[in-house]
Amino acid sequence: SVPGAVGAPEQTSTGASNCHAPRYMYVRQHNVVAAVGPPFRRWHCWTQAGKHHRQQLQRQVVAEWRELLVLQLELCRKVVRGLQRGVLSGDVSSLLTWRMCTPLDSEHSMGVKPSLGGLLATMLKQKAPHMRQQAYFGAWLKYCQQLQATRAKATVLLSAAALCWRRESTRDCLHFWRMYTTTRVCERLGIALPVFRPRLPEFEEWLWQHERAKHLKQQASALFDKSCLRRCFGAWQRHMYKVHTMRMAWTGLMLVSPAELKRHGMSAFKANWKEGKHRRQLLRSCYTTWLDVSKRNRNVAIMRRRIQQSYEHQAKCAAIQAFKRHTNMSLLISTAGTIKIWQARPLVLAHLHAWMGDSLHMTVYLLWSRWRHRARARLRFRAAIGLHMYRSA
Repeated sequence: SVPGAVGAPEQTSTGASNCHAPRYMYVRQHNVVAAVGPPFRRWHCWTQAGKHHRQQLQRQVVAEWRELLVLQLELCRKVVRGLQRGVLSGDVSSLLTWRMCTPLDSEHSMGVKPSLGGLLATMLKQKAPHMRQQAYFGAWLKYCQQLQATRAKATVLLSAAALCWRRESTRDCLHFWRMYTTTRVCERLGIALPVFRPRLPEFEEWLWQHERAKHLKQQASALFDKSCLRRCFGAWQRHMYKVHTMRMAWTGLMLVSPAELKRHGMSAFKANWKEGKHRRQLLRSCYTTWLDVSKRNRNVAIMRRRIQQSYEHQAKCAAIQAFKRHTNMSLLISTAGTIKIWQARPLVLAHLHAWMGDSLHMTVYLLWSRWRHRARARLRFRAAIGLHMYRSA
């Protein structure tokens, strides 16, 4: 069937992609290792150089320490032999050195126990700090010099590796572009592809994907042609079956009597007439409902417009009334201020002269205002006392 034929290429493409996924991962991992491997190996060698250098220094220090011990033991043997010969011959300096290097016993204070270990310990205590300091300083200085040289060498190696990597990347890109253009030209001319040398894994992967996509397109076009042909034959078969069915039905109708055929025709005509009448009634009811709804919407729109106009008129009236009230209040406030100014003219004039910088007139007006206030207060006080005395009498 057609659905099965259409679904087959999808399963084939999915299986092909699953089969080629390991190859793609292998090629990708190989390219990554080829691109990152040389710089990473140089960096690994540079990091291991410090470890090998430290181990070499440790081996050198141990060898020198072993050689120093051998030399010190040999020196101690020679010194002890010389001291023994000096003591036996009666040399004073040899005797003093022998006594200094052989300490007294704590239990027998009068007894002396000569010991080669005591002589060795005394000589090592005297010479060891200076030799240790000199050895440490020399080793540290040598380590610093070698570390500086190693860092300079590592910088040069890293710079050379980066330059080499950039050159290799540019060369690979140019090789890929040359192979790509050659492939396109060969496809346009219809000739076979040449053998490219050197081989480039990225180009081989791209060429495999390109060939696979072209093969899939060819399969899809062939499948489309087959499906179109199959659909044409299916449509022709259905048409022939329909014609055969109608022919058989007409043959069956011809076998029925004319009266029965007329009766069936009239019943079909009545059913068709009733269906048309029902459809016309349904259309008429829909049209009348639409007219009612349109009239109602028109009335609603008129009412909405009138309500909006009345609301706007009320808003305008309210705004005009508020403006009038504000104007009246401003006029009243201005009039009250003017009256206050006329009632306290000296005080206003004093502030005005103070603002102008005329201190003389300011002082005169302030004195006049205070004297008038005091005089009015005395008159009011006298009037209040007189009224009180009049009411008490």
